[in-house]
Amino acid sequence: MTIAAILLAAGGSTRMGSPKQLLKYQGQSLVRRSALAALASLCRPVQVVVGCHADRVRQELNGLPVQIVDNDNWAMGMGSSIRAGLQAALDRTPHLDAAVFMVCDQPHVNASAIGRLLNAYQQTRAPVVASAYQNTTGVPALFGRSLFPDLLALPADQGAKAVIMTHAERVVSVSLPEGAMDVDTVSDYERLQRATESSFVSRREFVGTILVGGAVIGAPSAEAQTEVVPPPARCVLTINGQSHDLKLDTRTTLLDLLREQLHLTGTKKGCDHGQCGACTVLVNDRRVNSCLTLAVACDGDRVTTIEGLGDPEHLHPVQAAFLEHDGFQCGYCTPGQICSAVGMLDEARAGAASYVTADVRNTGSVELTDEEVRERMSGNICRCGAYPNIVAAVRYAAAHTPRRTG
Repeated sequence: MTIAAILLAAGGSTRMGSPKQLLKYQGQSLVRRSALAALASLCRPVQVVVGCHADRVRQELNGLPVQIVDNDNWAMGMGSSIRAGLQAALDRTPHLDAAVFMVCDQPHVNASAIGRLLNAYQQTRAPVVASAYQNTTGVPALFGRSLFPDLLALPADQGAKAVIMTHAERVVSVSLPEGAMDVDTVSDYERLQRATESSFVSRREFVGTILVGGAVIGAPSAEAQTEVVPPPARCVLTINGQSHDLKLDTRTTLLDLLREQLHLTGTKKGCDHGQCGACTVLVNDRRVNSCLTLAVACDGDRVTTIEGLGDPEHLHPVQAAFLEHDGFQCGYCTPGQICSAVGMLDEARAGAASYVTADVRNTGSVELTDEEVRERMSGNICRCGAYPNIVAAVRYAAAHTPRRTG
């Protein structure tokens, strides 16, 4: 899934009297802080629409992997910036699935807040996911591709709120109290600064709190601190026989690369902690938990997902065995179970011992008894409890699957 972030930073700040994009908060300008939040949320691409004070805003964004979009018609209203930003994102990424629109005068909106919008969209696929705060809904807001025509046709003097109201019955609201602080006037900025000063903890207060309770009361939360975005890294992976030359955020897991960028959604996200096995894939024919594997660590490797094992007309023998023995119920864990079984069969044939192997001195193929299969597949959880049929399917495949080569 490809979701862009479009940061609107073209306004003239008439009520402020000076460019609020450049106001400092916690050591950073508001526009740079917002751009960093968008980048840390892993939205890609990140577009920043500039207009008034364009040169100074552009200078504030030096060194960040964002695309600057010039809106010469910024004075006509926010709608012109929305159109310019979205059109530039579509020109760069024609297959864009959705876009998050942000403004730079909400200093408390961070990557975690944007992430909650992304999660709600992934769960609901609603055409609009809007932030809810102070009895209203607004930005930051995510719009699905189906509403791109509405946004591109937006009158110059209207904002994203107009599209939200038009489709009010289809909007999913996400509580986002971070959006309540909106710096529009000098008094707003003074209030923001006072709130920052009141959160300061003196050395005496810090030591006293640690001695009494072991925690710092009033210290800024981890969420409120801006993440440092590492530069992208280039890597080449062969996935299901196809070479992919990629530039990746170095924090991207193999699972997120497969699902969110390459749209290979057969690999499932379960616990995201390496405990359930739903995300199992094969890297150089060895089974791995893709949720714990950094994509850049697989540079030069061969990756096989459930899609690469076989197709409906030419099933892999393990896939066929799972069908024959009903080795599934809901099917959510099945891709991971099958990939794990394929890798496990190779391990057993190579003589790799398990905890229950009777003779660990044997260097030949290990006989896969029920106990052996249960032990070797124990990292793959089936919440439906289809274990007896999974064991039967794996044992059947062991007897009917030729040794893998290459």
